[in-house]
Amino acid sequence: MIAYVTDAPDIRIPAELLPSDGRFGSGPSKVRPEQVAGLLSVADTYLGTSHRQAR
Repeated sequence: MIAYVTDAPDIRIPAELLPSDGRFGSGPSKVRPEQVAGLLSVADTYLGTSHRQAR
């Protein structure tokens, strides 16, 4: 049987402990549009490859 927590505490990180630059910290990070464009330009040869399958 799986027990689910329904009364989780409301935990908030104090503003002074948060990174001032949103690109750093745990979790998703901001990505510049230039980086997205660079990945898009090679996506057909880079994305979706697997080390377990022939290319």
